[in-house]
Amino acid sequence: EERDWSSDVCSSDLYGFCLPATISFFQDNLVNWFCHDPRFGGYALFQTKDNSRNHPILSWFTFGLALHNNHHRFPGRFNFDSLNNEFDPAILFKPLLQLGCKFPTQKHAKYDR
Repeated sequence: EERDWSSDVCSSDLYGFCLPATISFFQDNLVNWFCHDPRFGGYALFQTKDNSRNHPILSWFTFGLALHNNHHRFPGRFNFDSLNNEFDPAILFKPLLQLGCKFPTQKHAKYDR
């Protein structure tokens, strides 16, 4: 019996590209809306002109993007946490990325941990 590969290709496209791209699109918009509006609380460690705020709980679901005030102060950092009680989950993936890729990073020796 001949196998129909079209359903496999469609599901791999859906789960491999379309679903992650959609989640990323909504996540970025959610972070920009939620972390720039003072009505949603949060806190700012650094004075910035864009009214950005940090939301550490949301940061767990957005791989650190909700540490938005830190991101606007140090946009080239891989790890956006600045305090001991902040955690950027994306840092867990840094060793995996370094295995096969060489990517440029800005050095902030004073602030990188």
